[in-house]
Amino acid sequence: MFEPGLNMIIGRNGAGKTNALRGLRLGLTGDAGGSRPKAANINQLAPEKAKSNVIVEMEHSGRDLRIFRGLYPNANTLHVSGEDKPYDGAGAVNEALWDVLGVTRQQLEHYVFVSQGEIKSLIDMKPTARATEFAELFGTSRSAKIWDSMGDFLRAVEIPASGIDVAELEGRWNVLQEMLDNTRREIESIHIPDAEYIDNLRAKTHQFEAAANIQRELEQAVKDRDAVIAKRPELEATVTQLKKDSEDLDAAIRRTTPKARHAEAMLVKWETYKLAEGVRKEMEDLRAEIQQITDNIPEEMEPPEECNSEDRYKEMKAQETAINEEIVTMCLTIGNLEGEATECYACHQPLPGAEERQATLARTKQDVEAKKQEVAPYTEATKAYEAYKTNFREVADGWDLVRDREKRLKALESNDFINPPEESEEELSAAINDLEQFTNAYHDIATQFVVAQAAVTASGDMLKQLSERVDSLSDSWQKMPRPTAEQVNEANDALAHLRQLTIERERLAEQRITQYTEMQGIENQLAANANVVAEATAIRETLAHLNSVRDVFHVNAAPKLVSQTYLEQITESMNELLVEVFMADFTVKVNDELGFTCYFSDGRVVEDKYLSAGQQILLSWAERTAINGLFVGSLGLLVMDEPTAGLDVDNIGLLPDALDRLRQLSESRGLQVLFVTHELGLATHFANVIHI
Repeated sequence: MFEPGLNMIIGRNGAGKTNALRGLRLGLTGDAGGSRPKAANINQLAPEKAKSNVIVEMEHSGRDLRIFRGLYPNANTLHVSGEDKPYDGAGAVNEALWDVLGVTRQQLEHYVFVSQGEIKSLIDMKPTARATEFAELFGTSRSAKIWDSMGDFLRAVEIPASGIDVAELEGRWNVLQEMLDNTRREIESIHIPDAEYIDNLRAKTHQFEAAANIQRELEQAVKDRDAVIAKRPELEATVTQLKKDSEDLDAAIRRTTPKARHAEAMLVKWETYKLAEGVRKEMEDLRAEIQQITDNIPEEMEPPEECNSEDRYKEMKAQETAINEEIVTMCLTIGNLEGEATECYACHQPLPGAEERQATLARTKQDVEAKKQEVAPYTEATKAYEAYKTNFREVADGWDLVRDREKRLKALESNDFINPPEESEEELSAAINDLEQFTNAYHDIATQFVVAQAAVTASGDMLKQLSERVDSLSDSWQKMPRPTAEQVNEANDALAHLRQLTIERERLAEQRITQYTEMQGIENQLAANANVVAEATAIRETLAHLNSVRDVFHVNAAPKLVSQTYLEQITESMNELLVEVFMADFTVKVNDELGFTCYFSDGRVVEDKYLSAGQQILLSWAERTAINGLFVGSLGLLVMDEPTAGLDVDNIGLLPDALDRLRQLSESRGLQVLFVTHELGLATHFANVIHI
């Protein structure tokens, strides 16, 4: 239980003083600290996996807090007075606890709990590490990340470059402008006659071409007419010859038709004769099959006397089945009786009822034998009747096959067999082929005759059309205007010159479009380059502005200024502690490295890192007490582990007066200061002393 003022935990080395502080630190920060695992720090005297925990109870701002940290098994719970439910889990407990206390984890770990060896760590730090420490303490630690991130961003920005020669493009544009003016003047210098003049020239060439075309058509029509006239006698002679050939073939067809019809009838007789040969072969096969079936029919059996009807067979079969079922039941009983034990497997004494079961087994076996003798006559009689039925079916089926084959043989024997014709098949086929050849030739000649006759008719029609065409073309050629060859040559020369002028004018127009298009492309490139230059200028201005903003976040800019401001705020409190509480003969001011310059009463000026060990510890006490009051004053707690380590005998002799003043200061401010030390001589200066 700690009271406001100075509290002391004292004990020999190894007694567990530091572990007591680590338990308090575990309760408030969730981490016991130290070089070994936190569970080992607290449980070093307990067996492995023994249940262990830390409980911290405290009052803050009128609220009672109970913090539970289970080491094994792991558990974290926070009870806050006035709240219905506790907080569970390390994350939830830490967030809620630090919110109630109004501190951060760093402030707890560095400015509430000061571990052994860390008393003067701020003095021992290099300037860069000290700047980082104060940046985290004073809330400017993100400045370094912002400075780095902005640097990465600024280095990644690409400034666009134009990549073109503006002077060269402007020179080319001027050349194109001059070329464009020259092309325009060349186009204007070309004179094209009016449309009426050109139409007259074209009319002469068209008239000359039309007269030449009509003359060529007239010559071709006369040639075609003469060819038709020359061809007609040949066509008429072909028609006459084809008519004579068709009449000769018609006479040959009438002469050979009776012979062909007789040959067809004789070939039918030949086919009938060949079919009769097959029938005779089939009859021989049927006779042989009938004999074979008859030989294979078994001898007919008589039904047995004991079972000579179907009803008797069913009756005896039912009796056989019933007796066999009784035998099966008895055999099952025998199996069950034989499977039962007759004596105890342990003492080998007969089991109760064993003799009766053996007697029953013997009787059942005798009954089975009797039933087998009883069923034997029934089995023999039913098997004999089944053999009789099988024989009866085989005999009946065999005679059915014989009757079927004899019926087919009788039908074949009724056929009238024909003798072969006198003429051979080759002679008869030749007569039929002669008729087919004459008939085919007649059809071909008839087709040719129709075609030749149609050709004669068509030639007459064509001759008439060509004669009319010749007359019409002759009339047109006589009536149409016909320019002379000299006139046509002059007109063609004039038109050729006009075409050359037109082609040259079109070429110049295309050249003008090409020049204009190239000028437009150059203007677009120049405009695009102007945009790129403007964009690059804007980006450079923006980057310059961002660099100036980034410089603010450099560790030696705003973060350092904030740290210096806070340190200057606590300097007055530190000097009060140094002079009035710790009776030091120097005061301090903040220097550029965020350390302190010490001004002694004898005029000496010494940097903090060059003070003696005792002076550094006194300065560190003052600095940590002032920072504690500035940032965690509402918590009202300062814990120092072995703060006298490093002090010589003379400096320790100065501590009583300093501790008395520190006790008065802590009591007036409501500050709980907890010292862990093994200096027994200082115990009288503490309000509360706990011996371990």
